[in-house]
Formats: sequence, structure tokens, C-alpha cells
Amino acid sequence: MPAADLRRVVASQPVSAPGGQAAYLLMELDLNGHKMLQYAYIQCSPTGLTQWMYYVSGVGAPEPIFRDELPLMIEIWKSWSINPEVLHQRLQHAVETMKETWEIYRSTQARSQDAHHRAACATDDLVRGQIEIENPRTGENKKVRDDTADSWINQGWQYVPASKTTC
Repeated sequence: MPAADLRRVVASQPVSAPGGQAAYLLMELDLNGHKMLQYAYIQCSPTGLTQWMYYVSGVGAPEPIFRDELPLMIEIWKSWSINPEVLHQRLQHAVETMKETWEIYRSTQARSQDAHHRAACATDDLVRGQIEIENPRTGENKKVRDDTADSWINQGWQYVPASKTTC
């Protein structure tokens, strides 16, 4: 079903909302050329980390029957609640998602710190005029002066890439 277009806000009544702003709105909508009225609660609140929550809940009907049906619609609206099991599942999913997100963040931070550390080591080697080499047979690593590295390479040692250097 296509979304209704807002024609106008007929009336609004601000109400208190924890940590944000909220209001009850009576709106006139257009749905496929038919005039609809909707009574809704709308809340906008910051949730942290520069993000916001926008919540809408309401009842609506075609304009000719809206006023007669409004008391019944409000009673139905007030009786609505989420199934506790569904709420539990949603909260559990949110907790799992946050655990995954935290692990991604933590591992990214660790890799970033490691990359910065290795870059600092490579820069230090450059300033000192040294290079790291490795003996592929024994796995031994050592730092040698740049001007002597060729003789080590000729003896079978290999350059250690800057991204893998140690301090």
C-alpha cells in the first residue's frame, strides 16, 4: 500500500518525553485521493553518538468515519503492547549486535595501534640508517647498517618488509 501524503497538521499538543521532545498530532492525510485523519504520538530523542530516535505511533481512518471511530481506536491503541517474548528476542539481538560491533571496533583499534607502532619502528630504522634482515633458514632477525645490508643479503639473508619490522 502506498504511503499517505501529509496535507496539513490540524492540531498539535506538546507532551513531555524522557530526554527529548514529543507531541500528539492530529493530521490530515491524502491516501490515493481519499482524505484521512490520523491521531499520532511522535517523539524525537537523542540516543547517543550523534544519533537520534524518531518514534511514531498512532491511529487513523478515512475522514467520514474518523470522529465516530476515534474512541474505539484509542482504546485499541492503549491496549496494544509488545509480546514480552518478542521484546526479549529483540533486546537479545541488540545485545549480540553490540557485542559484535564492539569486537570489530576493538580489533580495528588494535590493528591501528599495531600499524602506527610498526610505522614508528620503520621510521626509527630509517633515521638510524639501519635495516632489518632475517635468516630464512634459522628465522633469526637482526638490524644492520644500510651500507652493510648487501653483504648480508649475498650470504642468504632477506630484507624484512617495513610492515613487519620489530623494534
